[in-house]
Amino acid sequence: MSDPGGKGAGSTGGMPGDRRRALSGSETGLRGRGALLPVILSLAACLPPVLCGDSFGASDSLPAFKVARDRRYDAIFRRESGWVGGDAVDSIPLGNNRVLWLFGDTLLGRIQGGRRVIGTMVRNSMAIQNGLDPKSAAVTFLHGSVDGRPEAFFRPESGTGWFWPGRGGIRTREGLYIFLTRIVKADAQHDLWGFRTAGMVLAKITNPDDTPDRWIIRQYKVPFYLRDQSGNERSFGVPQGRKGDWIYLSGFDEDERNGNRYLLAARTASERLEDFSAWRFRADGYWTKEFGRAARLCDHVGAELSVSELKGLHRHLLVTTENGLSDRIVLRTSPTPWGPWSPAETLHHAQEPRRDRSLLCYAAKAHPELARDDNELIVSYICNTTDPDKLTKNPHLYLPEFLRVRFQQDPSPSGRPLR
Repeated sequence: MSDPGGKGAGSTGGMPGDRRRALSGSETGLRGRGALLPVILSLAACLPPVLCGDSFGASDSLPAFKVARDRRYDAIFRRESGWVGGDAVDSIPLGNNRVLWLFGDTLLGRIQGGRRVIGTMVRNSMAIQNGLDPKSAAVTFLHGSVDGRPEAFFRPESGTGWFWPGRGGIRTREGLYIFLTRIVKADAQHDLWGFRTAGMVLAKITNPDDTPDRWIIRQYKVPFYLRDQSGNERSFGVPQGRKGDWIYLSGFDEDERNGNRYLLAARTASERLEDFSAWRFRADGYWTKEFGRAARLCDHVGAELSVSELKGLHRHLLVTTENGLSDRIVLRTSPTPWGPWSPAETLHHAQEPRRDRSLLCYAAKAHPELARDDNELIVSYICNTTDPDKLTKNPHLYLPEFLRVRFQQDPSPSGRPLR
């Protein structure tokens, strides 16, 4: 599969990071990778407390909230044939009540006799949802094709490696922009999994209102990516959305020495995201053109996350899987897109790993365009397994799980969920 959780610039739909730490294999020859999971989880248990802020500064009280499973959206992705599994699960509003869904490593096949029969796997796929009511929405799943064989929808122009989504995208007046992590094969002696991140690519679709088979796609190398010989990575971007004249984006700074991933922030006033000269990065209390001066704003975030504004609360919400690979989905709030962030509050404890120790959860993020009002947030996450046989035996694995979060307008003094 992809790479659950993300070590740095790459988790399944887009980052080989946390997924590099625990990877399941279905019928793709990845059976040995789960052996490290006990070590990984032991190390995760020893991580220091999560801190967030503008330079880890002041905190914001968290509003009270209720969380419930959202079976309406679960049902969209429970299919009997064709697309039968995928991770990353990014969503981008296209306008006119249309939503684009992006997936990382994708299973194609069928469900037969209560089991998943996997025909093949492609590196990425997508779906287009017409209508925002999940009960009546029409959803079309799509992947690429080469000589009649299923292939990834997005492929590097260089022909080298493959793309994982997981960073999301945004539509502006200039077109639809999607951030993709480029992955290449590596010498297994120097990289545990035999693959590594090779940089970030910004895909621009200039005609997103046409059907995807007519899309004109241009690819731009994102210059804001660094990887040193020790494996430390710094990269952008994850579009957060607009506020005033600015489009805000998140980035990551991963320190291989301490196994920590830090949140970074950028913004641009240009509708042309490929105009990288217009990008500015949040440093210690100011904005700068220098990518290397971007300050660490929050620690222990997953390689997949979301930052979105909830208008009913007049706050920005950061949703992620704690440390990238955990049963704990955490939430932080801030008055601005870059912080200071409140302490992490548990939004949801995934029960799946408690029932089966071979299961792992990752890729938690919010989908604000799906909310019914300004006090609601829809959140998804993925459950995968270190036992490849379970991907066939349990057709409910490797599918998005959805949560519906309802917030109280006035912040709760205790910051605890309503019961």
